[in-house]
Amino acid sequence: MASDSDSKIGDFKKIAAGISDEQVLKLEQAAIRIPSTTFEEGEIADHFANYMSDVGLDVEMRDVTHPAKPGKTARQPIARLRGTGGGPSLMLNGHMDPGVEMSGWSVDPYGAKFEDGWVWGMGAHDDKGGVVAAICAVEAIVRAGVRLRGDGNMLMAHGIPRCAVRRRRHRIYKEWPTPDERVPLKDLVTAAKAIAYATHQLCA
Repeated sequence: MASDSDSKIGDFKKIAAGISDEQVLKLEQAAIRIPSTTFEEGEIADHFANYMSDVGLDVEMRDVTHPAKPGKTARQPIARLRGTGGGPSLMLNGHMDPGVEMSGWSVDPYGAKFEDGWVWGMGAHDDKGGVVAAICAVEAIVRAGVRLRGDGNMLMAHGIPRCAVRRRRHRIYKEWPTPDERVPLKDLVTAAKAIAYATHQLCA
């Protein structure tokens, strides 16, 4: 009879097998092609919400008011993979707006170019890549038919802290000739598998 540990290993192997380069790249490129300036993320919020709903998650869209502009609102999706009960729950959080928006790109920042294993574009790394990895991780858990005891929750937020943006903008201008943002596809796939592993271990 298989032990609980053996069962977990077998389940994770099924989950990891469901995370492919093609799956991650397709969602990453779709996200990059949707401009999502801070508090103007409506289109990408809808895209992620529809995607997660199609996967089978319970999705709620929540309106959020700008902290400095009371008349300005945005929306953010919150998705839940409901567990069977009795286990700890986990929140996966990422922001839909890019960390830095600057001119001077050597490629189309919304073209989602894929070349030599790298994905290029506005927010490719910070933080659309992280959001995509999290979504693909939970999607793989669902498609593997693995039931968790705790809930897996995802919040697609907005409004990266401006102080972090200022620090990063200075670093980019100082160290790089252009603000081009890119990320290795293999890193996104690895991140998705790591998130899936953590979610499975914590919520199983």
